[in-house]
Amino acid sequence: MIDLRKITWDNYEDVIALKVDDEQKGFVCSNEFTLAQCYVGQINNENEPSGPEGTFAIYNDDILVGFNMSLYETDDSEEDDDDDLFTDKSWYNIIRLMVDEKHQGKGYGKAAIAKLIEYFKTSPNGKATAIISSYKPDNIAMQKIFASFGFEELGFDDEDSENIVRLPI
Repeated sequence: MIDLRKITWDNYEDVIALKVDDEQKGFVCSNEFTLAQCYVGQINNENEPSGPEGTFAIYNDDILVGFNMSLYETDDSEEDDDDDLFTDKSWYNIIRLMVDEKHQGKGYGKAAIAKLIEYFKTSPNGKATAIISSYKPDNIAMQKIFASFGFEELGFDDEDSENIVRLPI
């Protein structure tokens, strides 16, 4: 059974040691880089309300299989930016999700997304109207996983070179 757990002194080195296979290295930043980003955001008081609380170790029972970083984001601006791919005023954003190379192909990524959707629907950091995420265009596995949950394709983000997807909640 998939479980989302906090990153702690007991598991952070194991989380850093998780790796994707060579074919997927261009799809996601290293966990070490992601945790460093969380740290810099934390010490500069820049994290969104879900900052470190949205960073999870993904376990199958008691076996560490993956890692996730998500944020709760809001847009309180009155501007209507025609370039925006979505118009939500608050959303949960699945920034990074990875499954270790030893545990891929076992359904853990899909199970982790299901667990995240379930978690975000409880509004842990505030009400939101959607879950947003993105994936590299050649990451067909992620495209299929998002589609299986009903995420809609919103378009291509030129800045990050990723397809943006949205699931209303």
